[in-house]
Amino acid sequence: EIAGMPKTLHATQPELRARSECLVAVYEAERSADPWRLGRTSETPSPEQWLSNTIFSDFGHIACAELIAQRLASGGRSHSIYRYQFDGFGGRGAHHGHELELCLGDGSRLERGSEEARKMWLDSWASFVRSGDPNSDAMASAWEPYDGTGRTLMLWDGLTG
Repeated sequence: EIAGMPKTLHATQPELRARSECLVAVYEAERSADPWRLGRTSETPSPEQWLSNTIFSDFGHIACAELIAQRLASGGRSHSIYRYQFDGFGGRGAHHGHELELCLGDGSRLERGSEEARKMWLDSWASFVRSGDPNSDAMASAWEPYDGTGRTLMLWDGLTG
C-alpha cells in the first residue's frame, strides 16, 4: 500500500524509473524550498544524505502512522483518532522517539525540551487517558480529530509545544 505498491507490482523497469524520478523531484523541491527552515541539508553533510534520511523517515514512520490512522478511522473502529508529528526541539533533532524525553522521569534532568512544553505534553497525555481527547483546558481545542486530509495533524515541538 505504501507508495502505491499495487500500481507498481507489475510495472516495467522504465515505469518504475519514471516514478522514482518523479518522487525524487518532489523531494528535491522540498529540500530547495526548505519549508522547515533547517537549512537546505539540515544537519546532514550532503543533499544526497538529506534525501536518503528524509525518504526513510517518511516511508518508515510517517507513512506507516498514516496507514494506521486510516485503518482505525474507517468503519467506526475507534471513537476518535488523533495524530501528531514530533518536530524536535526548535525544529531540530526530530528523531523517532525523542519526544519521550518530555514525558519520562521527573523533569529534573530535562536536557533539551522546555518545562512549558513538557507540562503541555503531560497534560495532553493525561487528558487523553482520562477522556479519549488530548485537549487539556489550556490547549483550547488545539488537537483536532483525524479526518484523513492531513490538516488535522498536530505538529509538536519540544521547546514550544
